[in-house]
Formats: sequence, structure tokens, C-alpha cells
Amino acid sequence: MSLTFENANLDHTTDSAAEILKAGDKKTAEVIDQVHLDEIGHVRFGWEWLGKLKEPGQTMWEAYCANVTWPLRPALGRGRTFHPVGRVAAGMDPEFIRLLEESQRDDPQGEGADD
Repeated sequence: MSLTFENANLDHTTDSAAEILKAGDKKTAEVIDQVHLDEIGHVRFGWEWLGKLKEPGQTMWEAYCANVTWPLRPALGRGRTFHPVGRVAAGMDPEFIRLLEESQRDDPQGEGADD
């Protein structure tokens, strides 16, 4: 949950707040910014627990991938536009962030886009 859906919300909230602000609704954009800050905390929580529960010698990416089963997958942990800043704020390591950014949003089973 934390490293997939809430992780993707780091991108979705960033994009949504920007679009809402463009439409002139500063109050709603501020609410979405607060949701974004909450999601940073949720992602940090998941990140810290993954670190505690992973197997010794396993990278964080390996541990994450080992515990995500179809239809969930790393690519669902990001939005169409990737914003690494929230992930850095959540304490994720640069390699995990890079691999997440490179995750393909296309359905690897050839059934079309995932969203």
C-alpha cells in the first residue's frame, strides 16, 4: 500500500495541485499539497518497514519486487509524470527511485495500458 498506491500519489498530488492552481483555485491546491505531505509520511512508513522486514543482503528494490504480485507491480508506484522530490523527502535511496522511475507503465502481459 505505502510503496505502491501512496507512492504513486506523490506524483498524482503534485500534478493535481499544479492543474488546480492553474485553474485559479488556490484553496483546493493547498489542500492537495497537504495530502501530498501526508503521503510522504505514508511512503516513509512503508520504506522504513520494508527495510526492517527484508531479508539480509536483499536490496530494497529486490525486497519490494519480491512482495508485489500481479496485478500490482512497481510501475503502479508511480504516475505518468514522475516527481522524485517527494520520494527523496520520504527517505528512499537514489537507486530505488531510479528503478521506480524506469518502471514501465505499460502492461507487460500485452493487455494494454494499466490506467
